Amino acid sequence: MSGKGRRLAPWIIGALLVGAAGGAAAVAITHPAVDTSAIDNASQNLWVTAEVVEKPVRGAYAISGQLSEPTLAAVSPLTGSGSTGDSASETAPTTAAQGKETGDEAGGAATGSLPQAVRRVVSATVLTAGESVHWGDCLGEVSGRPVFAFPPSAPLFRDLVFGSSGSDVAALQAVLAEAGLFDLAPTGQFGPVTLAAVKALYQRHGYDLPEPVAGRPGMLLGDTAIVPVDGAKVVSTAPLGAEITAEQPLLTVETAPARVMFRADVLQAEAFAVGAAVSVKFGSGDPLPSAVTAVSAFQAAASSNPAGYDVTVAVPEGVDVAAVAGLPVVVTEAAAAPTGPAVPLAALRRDDQGATYVLVPAAGGATAGPPSRVDVVVVGQDAGWAVIVENPALPVGGVVVVSGQ
Repeated sequence: MSGKGRRLAPWIIGALLVGAAGGAAAVAITHPAVDTSAIDNASQNLWVTAEVVEKPVRGAYAISGQLSEPTLAAVSPLTGSGSTGDSASETAPTTAAQGKETGDEAGGAATGSLPQAVRRVVSATVLTAGESVHWGDCLGEVSGRPVFAFPPSAPLFRDLVFGSSGSDVAALQAVLAEAGLFDLAPTGQFGPVTLAAVKALYQRHGYDLPEPVAGRPGMLLGDTAIVPVDGAKVVSTAPLGAEITAEQPLLTVETAPARVMFRADVLQAEAFAVGAAVSVKFGSGDPLPSAVTAVSAFQAAASSNPAGYDVTVAVPEGVDVAAVAGLPVVVTEAAAAPTGPAVPLAALRRDDQGATYVLVPAAGGATAGPPSRVDVVVVGQDAGWAVIVENPALPVGGVVVVSGQ
């Protein structure tokens, strides 16, 4: 190479290097390097998580029921032949049981035997509608004679006199004890203490002691009436002068009030214990407050009724039973349903053995390690959430994996 060629070579090489650098810069500008960070991130597991929250275990129970009208009973004086059914040997108290009534005399003379009444007519009224009747109370006066309330368990069938004995005498003594007039255990023997108590019962209401049999005072069968329930409420009374017949009793009493009843299954029954607050809705009316008054023993399934418990609810105050008869009835529990920790239904998983579990992310998130498994027991559902049994590993406010793992 000539001297001139040697002098040009470095310039040529430099120009080529500059050109190469410029070309590289142009390529870099027009064709920048590909950013693979999104791809790299996409290749990692991304978790969608949700917080553990407090939710109702279930919605409030609302059960259809039926309105039952009040149970009524007619009350009138008992009637019979008037015989005492006593043998001649019963003319005086001679048994050991009667001996326990020592020290008491009947006191006072008995009245003569009761004149036979041709008609049973109300000659005086004592009670009014709305009052309560208790065994031993005077219910009214029929044909000049008082009428006293006795329980249906009393086997009354005859007049009872001094010296009588039997289960009917024991029932009389029990009623006298309820009235505060007899302080011994029932003996079934009509002795002097019983006679004094009977006399006090009559005198309490302004009547003399009758003599069902001449010379033998006691209690007339016609002076008694059966009242089915102690504390029954008087609904109506026969007016003064009315004749007592099957169609016109001395009293009509309410033995069971109007009530709402429904059948609760085994799970529902826990919310309707006696005393539990409820609301009752008749037709399209407003819900009214009430309470459970009774719960039956378990009832097996029969015809259209499922197995469960019959629940009785008081008719709310102020309700006109006749006005709402026939309307649909719905009873709803008033207490708030129990709550518990809840996770999204989408967070629940199930293994090959059928166990249900959730995944809890590591403290540092997806990059800190795999999530841990926590087994759960589901006790209810609420709008896309599963309510679970409390678990220390899943406190309210904790986090579970919904997807991404």
